Amino acid sequence: MTNDDLDLLELWSEFPAEHRLAAFLESVLSGPDFKQRSADLASHLGYTRPQIVKLWLNHDAIIPLQLLPKLSEFLGINLSVLVTFWIATYAAPADDADVISKSIAPRITDGEFWIIETARAVFLNQAEDMLEP
Repeated sequence: MTNDDLDLLELWSEFPAEHRLAAFLESVLSGPDFKQRSADLASHLGYTRPQIVKLWLNHDAIIPLQLLPKLSEFLGINLSVLVTFWIATYAAPADDADVISKSIAPRITDGEFWIIETARAVFLNQAEDMLEP
């Protein structure tokens, strides 16, 4: 995942989980050419009619997990982002202990945090040893 992917996950993490994937899809397709883009998406995914996209956006049908790679390709979005949205939308709401939701929350690794903190200290001239990373 890139920083842009993490930013995207963070941006959408506050959106209600049960509508996250459909709302994200709708926002990406929105615009004056919405109907054409929806038809193009349906065709790209192997559907002959664009109504399937409307069913997804209205929460009347579940976006099949196996279509996420093609959806990722069409939208130009990292597959891991779409998988995270899919899990948040369809699996996490049934997760009473909130274990799934917490595990897919955007985060950085301990190593990445250390690098950021070290760079910040060097930038602010607060590093103990400017030569040691």
